[in-house]
Amino acid sequence: MHFSSQTSSDGIVERLFDLDGVPGVLWSPDGGAGSRPLVLLGHGGGGHKAGPGMAARARRYVTACGFAVAAIDAPGFGARPRTERDEQFVADNQAAGRCRRPGRPPHRPA
Repeated sequence: MHFSSQTSSDGIVERLFDLDGVPGVLWSPDGGAGSRPLVLLGHGGGGHKAGPGMAARARRYVTACGFAVAAIDAPGFGARPRTERDEQFVADNQAAGRCRRPGRPPHRPA
């Protein structure tokens, strides 16, 4: 694991890292030494490891509970490059979302 940057604000340290080519972020209490529980957050499709919702959730866990929180970019999202397979997955999900009707399950392309 390689940490590439570190910032601190409002009692929270944010460290960007790379683990075998997978970009991530680790939030933890500023000045907090020693071990603590680690919460792993996952973002939805189209999201980013440090998007506003993810960062807000991480900050709550750090400040209210004293946890460390980590998140990575899912394949094809955030800072990870998209492959042709990732592009097709996104297109299929968008098409399925356009076909949804209230009270019916989403359409799954064959």
